[in-house]
Amino acid sequence: MLEEELPLVIIGSKKPPLSYVTAILTHFNTGCNSVKVRARGVGIINMARVVNLLRESFIKDLSIEGWKIEKDSIEVPGGGIKHLSSLELMICKRKRAATAKSL
Repeated sequence: MLEEELPLVIIGSKKPPLSYVTAILTHFNTGCNSVKVRARGVGIINMARVVNLLRESFIKDLSIEGWKIEKDSIEVPGGGIKHLSSLELMICKRKRAATAKSL
C-alpha cells in the first residue's frame, strides 16, 4: 500500500481517547496493516494516550514505523496567526513470525 493511500485518523482533544482507538481498530480490522495518526497542539497528548491504549490493551505487536513533526499556522478570527506544533505517526501491526511446533 502506498503512503498516500494509508488511512488517516486525526486526533483532537475534545473526544475521549477510546473514540480514536475504535477508529484505528476499525481500519486495522478491515485489512490495513498501517494507519497514519495525526494531531496538533494539545491533541498530541491525547494521541499519546490513544497509542498507549492500543499497545497495552488491543494490539500488543503495534509499532511506530515513522513520524513527522511540523508547525501549522492558523489564522485566528482577530486577524492574527497562531502557530501550532503537529505530530504525525505511522503505526503498524507487526507481522507475527510463524513458530515451529515441537513434537
